[in-house]
Amino acid sequence: MKADLEVDCCLNRVRAGLRSDYTPKLTTDGTSGAYILKNDDGNVAVFKPIDEEPFAPNNPRDLKGLFGSETCRAGVKSGESTLREVAAYLLDHGGFSGVPGTSLVELQHPDLPYTPVTEDQVATQEHLMLLSELLSIKGKQASCDISEQASESSYSTINSEASVEKTAKVGSLQTFVQADGPIENFSTDLFSTDEIHKIAILDLRMFNLDRNSENILVQRVGNAYRLVPIDHGLTLPDTLEVNSYDIAWLSTSQAEQPFSQTSREYIAALDADKDILMLEENFKIRPICLRNMKASTTML
Repeated sequence: MKADLEVDCCLNRVRAGLRSDYTPKLTTDGTSGAYILKNDDGNVAVFKPIDEEPFAPNNPRDLKGLFGSETCRAGVKSGESTLREVAAYLLDHGGFSGVPGTSLVELQHPDLPYTPVTEDQVATQEHLMLLSELLSIKGKQASCDISEQASESSYSTINSEASVEKTAKVGSLQTFVQADGPIENFSTDLFSTDEIHKIAILDLRMFNLDRNSENILVQRVGNAYRLVPIDHGLTLPDTLEVNSYDIAWLSTSQAEQPFSQTSREYIAALDADKDILMLEENFKIRPICLRNMKASTTML
């Protein structure tokens, strides 16, 4: 699976921050539990625990539900978004679309609330099987030691103490993006066609249900502007229904332009079957979701 210096650097910076007594801080907005992690240099990562997703058992924003419940968009169930955050990074081959480094981690800290998950908090047998590979679920002996898999997958262990206990939270860890603001704060005339298209290609492949204007960040690089896509928890759905107002780039003039040679070559090199195999083996994505991804990739 994909591994690179960006993820390793992020993990090391988070560890350094925890050792320096920087505590995870819950963000003030959003629908999931999302925690900012810092070190001496400032914000370094965003951690999203799987049990604090919208309509998951331990959501901190009064959006609690059973694992496997419908979420803010029909098509993705609670307990699935964390894995899709990591999947988006792994599917962004060569960093073409600019998804920030993201990994699945186990994080333990006194300020991260840990509440055990029980079988009666999981709605379906399908989700129980999926989550039993990630979490220690009461009544099951199926939890995995993520630290032992770190060398072979996108899993890593980050702890404020030397030993790993079963009070650690499992979730996605994404490199914090230093940006000049979301795309809604800028005129779209500032962005090149390829910058818009690189995000459109990712969203079409993964059938993103939630590419709102807050989920595209803008970085100024000299006289140019770079777009950075974030928040991919509502991708790979079991539905083909998406609302046009949830796709921020759809109304831009660049979206009406043909793909460049660079974009066409990238699309031609995509191997949907290989991507599906990776998702099946590592994330147990539901078959209907994978079928939709193959259809959307083929249509590109």
